[in-house]
Amino acid sequence: MGHVDPHSIKIIPAAARAFFNANRYAVVGRVISDPSRFDNKASPPFPSLPRPRSHAQVLKWYQDRNLPVTPVRNNPKFPNTEPIEGLTAVKSPLELKELDKTSLSWILHPALGFPLLKELYGPEAKGKSPVGVWIQPGAESDEIEAFIKEHGLEDKIVVGGACILVHGDAARAGEAKL
Repeated sequence: MGHVDPHSIKIIPAAARAFFNANRYAVVGRVISDPSRFDNKASPPFPSLPRPRSHAQVLKWYQDRNLPVTPVRNNPKFPNTEPIEGLTAVKSPLELKELDKTSLSWILHPALGFPLLKELYGPEAKGKSPVGVWIQPGAESDEIEAFIKEHGLEDKIVVGGACILVHGDAARAGEAKL
């Protein structure tokens, strides 16, 4: 699977529009509470692609739109004792209140994201799956995409290059094309 520049996407996936049917949102991945750190700032790999190195920019995207959001940080190197952008983090999406009414944005290495995807949408989930998942560019893999197709989750999971920072506002507005 090759890299897809989010700016080249002209049609917003239906899953991206459905993603915003949630009552709440959570951003899953590396959360840095110190805004002065180099890895808590957007650091595009090339000028046309505004990919964050941490998910602080995605968390701020939700806050800027007054959407209820919770940071999820499961890295033991960064304990959840300090607020992040004024919010209390949880260790796992499974700790979220009303997970079944929440959509998740995630910026996770595929090796961490795939087991989580199986946990959220596999047989043991028992109806407690999130409304949707928006897998940010770079967090996808062939294995993740195969799981999504095998389980018929194309209408619930955004994968394959769409970026919430680039396409989120249009998806919220219900637009199908950019």
